[in-house]
Amino acid sequence: MKKRSRFLVQNTTLVAAVLMVTAVTMVTTQLFGQSSVDFAIRFYTAPPSTVMRGGTFSFILGLKAIVPGTLKVGAITINLPEDFDFKREGSDSRCQKSGNNIVCRGTLQLTEETTFKIFMIAARAPCNSSVELQGRITDPAQDSNPHNNATGKAKITVTCPQCSDGSDNDNDGAVDFPAD
Repeated sequence: MKKRSRFLVQNTTLVAAVLMVTAVTMVTTQLFGQSSVDFAIRFYTAPPSTVMRGGTFSFILGLKAIVPGTLKVGAITINLPEDFDFKREGSDSRCQKSGNNIVCRGTLQLTEETTFKIFMIAARAPCNSSVELQGRITDPAQDSNPHNNATGKAKITVTCPQCSDGSDNDNDGAVDFPAD
């Protein structure tokens, strides 16, 4: 009888230990697992509302992992408007020009936040023209909440200097300062 009760106690303890490990594993997966990943993106420093043609400006995009976990962010992208150039010098080294976009890559851990500083030049933009910039997370396959995967749109108006050069600098039909 003593052998049988000792056997039951040992087996009961083993079963309880297995059930406890299984429950802890399930809770840990739900809290920290890859299936519930959420990233949010925003402008930390928005681009200016106006920029002089040929002028350089910068802005900062922020990215935050909402749910704990270690994940490599596939791509954070911001559009590069036509007639604007990406200025590599001064921009975050994790950002590169790719076609008509600037793509930034990084790794976030736990609820970490990271930022990307980007410089652009309004190189050939027409005077008094406007463009919109919008950052977005372009790796939604890892993100459980697609509603916070884009920044608001930042509108930039391009201005031109007034001068006395005999040219219609802003396409308004007038030549030279003060008419142009």
